[in-house]
Amino acid sequence: MKRVLLTLMLCFVVTAFSQNKAVFESTARIKPDKPTVYLSYVCQNEKKIYLRMNNNTVWHIGVGAEKLYFPTKKPIQLGNGNKGYAIPNDEEVLVHYYIEKDELENIKKIKIPSKELYYQGGGGRIASQDSILFAVPIEHLRKGLKIYVEFSYEWEMTQSGDMRNEPEHRVYFRGGDIGSANTEIKPTACQK
Repeated sequence: MKRVLLTLMLCFVVTAFSQNKAVFESTARIKPDKPTVYLSYVCQNEKKIYLRMNNNTVWHIGVGAEKLYFPTKKPIQLGNGNKGYAIPNDEEVLVHYYIEKDELENIKKIKIPSKELYYQGGGGRIASQDSILFAVPIEHLRKGLKIYVEFSYEWEMTQSGDMRNEPEHRVYFRGGDIGSANTEIKPTACQK
């Protein structure tokens, strides 16, 4: 009897959690067929690949950048009651990104290119339902490598703006996806 009761309680908890997760995702995600935060390919030239970091949530998200985006022409209201500014979506942003070996590619001896270290202090927020444009050198996204950008959700911020002790969120883009038949991302030259 105890086993039956324990099994029923476990099934109830799992079912309740699944339903709550579905409700949460349906109210937080703007476009149901897209991830909540994702990087999308825009175009490339001889030296750079241009990507967009897309915010497909009802919240504003924070991202590190070389410049502090304060103030801008896009004021936003944060969930903690503070007012802030969103990074403009019509200019190239020097986003803090990191390079890793892509374990999905079977390239044994790939060297991760070196890049300058970041100094914290810059950055801003990507408004809900918005995106920002940034570029990475082509050698940072060649086949066998991937990049990621760290971000935070506005609801993780305290009233004073503190973000300590919160989980780290990352969004990835794989170099091997460009030109892959699996992703349908075709290398496209940037228009001037």
